[in-house]
Amino acid sequence: MFNENYFEFGKKWLNINADMVHGGKVLEVSFLDTFRPIVTKMSPSMYVNASSKNGPGVDIEESPYNLVETFGKTYFDIVICDVLQYIKDWKRAVWAINSVMNTEGILIIGTRSISHNKECASDHWRFTTNNLYEAFRGFSIQELKECLGDGILFAGMKREISTNDISGILAHEVI
Repeated sequence: MFNENYFEFGKKWLNINADMVHGGKVLEVSFLDTFRPIVTKMSPSMYVNASSKNGPGVDIEESPYNLVETFGKTYFDIVICDVLQYIKDWKRAVWAINSVMNTEGILIIGTRSISHNKECASDHWRFTTNNLYEAFRGFSIQELKECLGDGILFAGMKREISTNDISGILAHEVI
């Protein structure tokens, strides 16, 4: 979900957490390496862009479902994700993202909201702020907001390994 609101939001939260980025491990789950130029200037020990589709800026062609198998649990300090709306089993992807993050790691998400007014052939889901609040209950939410007609932006710090059952959370399916 790349757009100017998401870019500015992500840049803000990366800058707020620059001390964690510096020397830390950063995973971007995206079709584009949107934040690579910003992150690499902060000197992380590792930056990886993982995508289920190979393309420019993709370091590892990997399904979000397989992140734990690829990297192991509690590996990354910061995870950036803008593809939840495209993932058929978004709950499984949320579990994987949560699992590869360190406790006190930072998660930055941009995704489509139900008010998003453009048809996107590859989208499967639209979310509400409540969907993301419930899906990431194991996080201390730093910021959660909807940009009407566009998307939802989330920044949170992981407090613990989440064991909450998110199977009952319903996002809005795009038909």
